[in-house]
Amino acid sequence: MVVGTLQHRCGQQYGGMWTTPVVMKVGKLASPTLYEYTHTQVDAMLTFVKENRNIVSTVIMRCNVLTCVRNFSAPRGTCENNGGIGGKITGELLPACKAVLPTLVELGIRAELWLGEDDSLLSARTLFNHTEETAHALINISQTYPAIVGYNLDLECSGGTPTDADNYKTFLTRVSSLLDTAPSVGPLRFSADVSCSATDSSLDTWCNVLATSGVHRLMNMRTYNAGNFGAWYYSALTPALEKIPLDRLGVGLGCWIDSRTNNTWNITPESASQRICALLNASVQEVDIFLLKQGSSDSKQNFPEQFWVAELQRFMAGGRCDLSPILPPKVSCPTASIGYNFYLCCWNDIDYIDTCCPVRIQNCVCCQCGIPNAWGM
Repeated sequence: MVVGTLQHRCGQQYGGMWTTPVVMKVGKLASPTLYEYTHTQVDAMLTFVKENRNIVSTVIMRCNVLTCVRNFSAPRGTCENNGGIGGKITGELLPACKAVLPTLVELGIRAELWLGEDDSLLSARTLFNHTEETAHALINISQTYPAIVGYNLDLECSGGTPTDADNYKTFLTRVSSLLDTAPSVGPLRFSADVSCSATDSSLDTWCNVLATSGVHRLMNMRTYNAGNFGAWYYSALTPALEKIPLDRLGVGLGCWIDSRTNNTWNITPESASQRICALLNASVQEVDIFLLKQGSSDSKQNFPEQFWVAELQRFMAGGRCDLSPILPPKVSCPTASIGYNFYLCCWNDIDYIDTCCPVRIQNCVCCQCGIPNAWGM
């Protein structure tokens, strides 16, 4: 789900830039796991969208069209398509996805496809070497299903080199250009998920490079969750604001509940209020909500929770918000650390307690492990 400012409410193209107020990312419309939906949940998702058209502009769906077909029992970064290499648009649109498209069109809600989480560096490099083929595959999907008006690329592979980052930039530039001029269906929006941090350590962290690619939107996943508001603001939001222009930046906000987020700051009304205040203060134009899921018999498995609606309406109304009463001071840490470097160290994924540093100074993390944590960030 993507939320924008008041002046960008219609999901139109302004001067070649896509602005979509609220984009909700949903999982696979199939069976009931965290990212998969029963028919009841699909209906409930549509009901939520209908009732909140004042904030929802776009729904990004995982519909079995993927760059890497993952086997979750296999090692991370394993693909099953394209001879085990991945890096090729694969799959047919699920029946449930086809079924919801007319309703979304009727509501004036944009429908885009999430091309699935791709954790394979080999798959990413293969994708970069097949730019034209990738773009034409996406265009063909929209020509078959004109209600699909955009695509979201989610490369979360560990590692990569500066050359890979440059190749990624070139890929995004060319694909975005081809989707802009797609015959009979263009322009089509093209977005990519990133994880902006103070340092560049993997393919999705080279935000300053990718920001110059011309891709329509870079959606920052690092702002999904954090240990507290200070950690979120200084370590997750600030690098994205420093590296990506506002007219290219989408700020991701996590709202799901699982064993890692339950009973943490992330799922509280206070968290939603503080984060929206920060985004208003920074004049952020787009918010990307993950995850949209409704219709579960367990109310704690329906996302976003109701308190988010009022906060997103506040964001849509625009204006400024005074951060000074709620933002803690940035802690001055030893040389080995970077302020609230929440995601740069080895954090326990249950209670967000640092487990690798022998020394802690107030809220300061005193190490930088260089090892991806349980979030894969």
